[in-house]
Amino acid sequence: MRKADDEAGDPPVGVDINRIVPLVFLTSGLFAALSGVIFALNYRQVQPFMGELVGLKGISAMIIGGMGNIWGSIAGGLIIGLVEVMSIGYFGADFVDIAVYGLLLLILFVRPAGLFGGALAGQRA
Repeated sequence: MRKADDEAGDPPVGVDINRIVPLVFLTSGLFAALSGVIFALNYRQVQPFMGELVGLKGISAMIIGGMGNIWGSIAGGLIIGLVEVMSIGYFGADFVDIAVYGLLLLILFVRPAGLFGGALAGQRA
């Protein structure tokens, strides 16, 4: 994972940037296509906006946890899952999105960088 750390230090170590970047791009595209196929097979239908809600919840998890911090994103996903389950238990399934996006707004008001985010975006914690 040298690419994420220091692009100038890659060639002396023997990493060919011109070969790795397209390979990573291709691999991520293949994984996205595979996940889309599995998602469509699960619901037995294909619609243009069928992954919109999942994408919004994923971005919400990243924002809640803190951008640029993988552990914060994981914690944000777990927090969103707990809020969804608790809101279904207490308020019913109709209020799940209200609880999740209300939590997102609350966290953005209290701590704009997210729970585990640094002071500035792109800054290491």
